[in-house]
Amino acid sequence: MTRPRILLAAGISLLLAAVLLLCAGLAGMADVPYQDPTPQMIAAQAARTAAAERRAAIYAGAAALLAVLGVACLLIRSRLNGSSTR
Repeated sequence: MTRPRILLAAGISLLLAAVLLLCAGLAGMADVPYQDPTPQMIAAQAARTAAAERRAAIYAGAAALLAVLGVACLLIRSRLNGSSTR
């Protein structure tokens, strides 16, 4: 396999991983409110929501990093592919 093909596969894989990671991070944020909550239930739900927001922020940061690496691979590939046809 040539270097541009490897970079193309890596770039597409990293972009797909970024999307999947972001979806996984946002999927854990669904929380249904209670019908007749007690103060303890409200506090527990607030703690779960805060923890889910922190996890989603971490997932979003990691997804952004993977997306940037994927785009970098695709840009490097396009430059290598363009220089080999000259």
